Order: sequence, then C-alpha cells, then structure tokens
Amino acid sequence: MVTATARTFRSSSLRKLEVLPNILRLLKELEEYPMAIVSDGQRVLSKLELKYLGLDKYFKFVHFSSD
Repeated sequence: MVTATARTFRSSSLRKLEVLPNILRLLKELEEYPMAIVSDGQRVLSKLELKYLGLDKYFKFVHFSSD
C-alpha cells in the first residue's frame, strides 16, 4: 500500500522529468566504461525514473540508500 501510494505521488512529477542537454551524448561516449550510480534516493521511485528516462541501460551498477 505504501509503495503504491509513493509511486502514484511521484508519477505526477514525471511529466516534467527530463534528461539535461548533452547527457545522453556523454553517456554514449562513455558506454565502454563500467559506470555506476550511488544514490540517496529510494529504489522504489528512482529505479522507475531511470528506466523512464532511458538511463538505466548505461549503468552496470546501481545502489540506492534504501537497499
């Protein structure tokens, strides 16, 4: 119940969520290197946002503080 509520609340902000200019170009240039994300975010929200933005495929390792 809490997870579903949090996702519903957060999804309302996705309409304004976007990747900063040139970030995708930079990530494509760095694709040959193993990259990671260490985040203070909550996995239940941030993992979906990474996927929504198409950024998840660039990172071999992703660790959230909620893990």
